[in-house]
Amino acid sequence: MKKYFIITIILVLTTKILFSQTNVSGGIYTNTTWLLSGSPYNVVGNVTVFPSVTLTIEPGVIVRFSDAKLLDIQGHINATGNSSDSITFTSASSIPIKGIWPGINLGGLNPGTALFDYVIFEYANSAVDLQGGWGGNGPISISHSRFSENNKGTYGYGNFTLPIDSCTFTNNGSAIGSSYTSVSNSTFINNTYGAFQIVNLSVYNSTFCGHDIALKIGGGPIKNCLIHDNEIGIEPYFNLNGIDSNVIVKNNIGLKVFNDLGGNGNIICQNNNYNILNINTNPIDASDNCWCTTDSLAISQKIYDGYDNISLGLISFSPNMICNNSAIPILTNCNSVATGTDIKIECDSLVWIDGNTYYTSNNTATHTIIGGASNLDDSLIYLDLVINNLDLSVTQVGVLLTADESGASYQWLDCPMSPINGATNQSYPATTNGDYAVIISKNGCSDTSSCYSVNGVGIIENNFGDELLLYPNPTDGNFSIDLGRKYQAITITISDLSGKIIQSKIYNEDQLLSLELKEPTGIYLLIIESKNKKAVIRLTKE
Repeated sequence: MKKYFIITIILVLTTKILFSQTNVSGGIYTNTTWLLSGSPYNVVGNVTVFPSVTLTIEPGVIVRFSDAKLLDIQGHINATGNSSDSITFTSASSIPIKGIWPGINLGGLNPGTALFDYVIFEYANSAVDLQGGWGGNGPISISHSRFSENNKGTYGYGNFTLPIDSCTFTNNGSAIGSSYTSVSNSTFINNTYGAFQIVNLSVYNSTFCGHDIALKIGGGPIKNCLIHDNEIGIEPYFNLNGIDSNVIVKNNIGLKVFNDLGGNGNIICQNNNYNILNINTNPIDASDNCWCTTDSLAISQKIYDGYDNISLGLISFSPNMICNNSAIPILTNCNSVATGTDIKIECDSLVWIDGNTYYTSNNTATHTIIGGASNLDDSLIYLDLVINNLDLSVTQVGVLLTADESGASYQWLDCPMSPINGATNQSYPATTNGDYAVIISKNGCSDTSSCYSVNGVGIIENNFGDELLLYPNPTDGNFSIDLGRKYQAITITISDLSGKIIQSKIYNEDQLLSLELKEPTGIYLLIIESKNKKAVIRLTKE
């Protein structure tokens, strides 16, 4: 009977949590927390958080706004979710549309501050609204968040830089409408505009796909971004600068320009109409960019300038800049993907994810989009594999080989491609001269470095520099030493690793010295001394 009573209490409590909700409106005058146990919070009238007051929202809380109702922050809002429990700001309507509620206001005469981490913003007019130039001095930051179906994701500007990191923007009107904003590691898909008519925007390591205009901006830098399958990739709203190291491909028009880019190293090719189009009388220097071909005629056919319209300036380019076409990832499109659709993904590519499931694979594989992903909605976004930036170079420090890519798994190889047992750390101490390579694996993908030659194995100390030649090492017992015929009174000592001297001899004349080590196989210390110079070498007998 007691056991039954305890179970009953648990069921009652569970029912209460499932059906709890809280209506809110009016002013918040003291520090307040919206608890998960009170979720969802229904904003039935405007809510104002007054100056010096903090509103904290717990992970997993859903805040639903009645039509035309807003949250006005004059103090501080701390909306910090986590990777498994986001905070959601959305419409209370059963048939929501873009702009059905105003958004979260952080501007005005009493501007507020905010921390948004793992937050979902939906159906607002301006999801994060700084109200023109009334945004105050911040700080406001947004990270790991998603903006979907808003007229504007962010809007306005303040007397500070608004950082946006690791966020996703899908199906908004204008994703970024806030000047003095710095965006990094973010994804923009199928918005009307990725960023529209703003200045002082910087963007790093981000992807733009499926827009009328991906970036209509003044300022920069725009660096290490992938801009593809848009009507227009970049169009100037004011002077551009620092357009560096981007991949701008498969748009109808890659770039429109009216002044120099102030950058270089971009891959600009495979755009349908024009790779670059001048819209002003200014001459444009685009010579430090790559066009995926060295054919001058092919390059010029995709450039629109004074040769096509005499009222425009000419665009200069260099046909000889060679870029690696493999730097262009295999692109999936930005359109809807039906439930049940099989998609092929490859390492070094952009791939779809469904919900929180990351589809990665070794080399090539096929995966099926599962329920709830019948169009590009909140459950379907792009993932840019980290393997895309995998650095397969190897550094050699003495006899220590180190793979540059951290956070991966490793298998060192004795070329030609024989795995070395137990050599699975990021660094490998080469014990013999020879050729080495490494297989680096990350996020389900792997690749193999070139072979790297290792010479001078065993040199512990060498004051003789290049004058000293020792060969071979490893040795079968017979080896030679050459100091370049410059020294007299050369002392050569061989000891075992415990320090016991096995051989010691003084040579009065510098010549090509031939020596024999008669001891068993193993590692010995060879010490060479003359005047004030000394060399200590690990000598390996095989």
